[in-house]
Amino acid sequence: MDKKEIATRFSKYAKFYDSFSDIQREISLQLINEIKIEPQNISCKEQKIHKFSYYQDILEIGCGTGFYTKLLKERFPASKIVSLDISEEMVKIARKNERKSLFFVADGENTGIKRRFDLITGSSCFQWFFNLRESLLQYKSILKQNGEILFSIFGSDTFAELQEIIEIPTFLISRNELTEIMKGFNGSLREKRIIEEHPSVLSLLKKIKYSGEGIKGKHGLWTKNVIENLEKAYKSKFKTIVATYQIFFCRCFLA
Repeated sequence: MDKKEIATRFSKYAKFYDSFSDIQREISLQLINEIKIEPQNISCKEQKIHKFSYYQDILEIGCGTGFYTKLLKERFPASKIVSLDISEEMVKIARKNERKSLFFVADGENTGIKRRFDLITGSSCFQWFFNLRESLLQYKSILKQNGEILFSIFGSDTFAELQEIIEIPTFLISRNELTEIMKGFNGSLREKRIIEEHPSVLSLLKKIKYSGEGIKGKHGLWTKNVIENLEKAYKSKFKTIVATYQIFFCRCFLA
């Protein structure tokens, strides 16, 4: 899947996204709480000077419809927040949902931004990067002194049950791969798993589709017969229609 296809998919289903993205909202709520109001890697004197406005300039990657943007603005009302997304339709919705931030359409791996930021952050979007290491290097180059990068990313065990039944390879990153990358950025990660139950396979597939992700069947088509057989196999293997989400919360400092 190339970047144009990713942008097209998210734009196509942008108007449905908020109705099917409860997991992404839950992740955003946890990610915002990972942000330290007073960063631990600066001196006590600096903490007293900056107080709650330490993150004066914030860059948000993959803003989607603006839910996480809103959380950032509520947490840091005095900060200048720049938010971007690869999907033009997502950005249009985000502008309506949060009018006090600056939004623009851009690829998170090629932002073209030259100004510097205290915090670069993004929720549930970094899994779409083709080269996470190179992207983090790019972000590191536009961090201010004592700046940090904070993001959440889906791991390779996400939709493990569905992957097992339809035998599809995952493009998502493994914990070992991510750990190795984070070592090069003075980074740390925390893992969380969410298990969600669905009334049917069709319900699960709709959620995947309208949250922008999309998974193709063996022949590329989800026909009625394919879905019925998938449901039988799913229930035979797991008894119920469950879906696992593996999420990593990652933090990098400008070393």
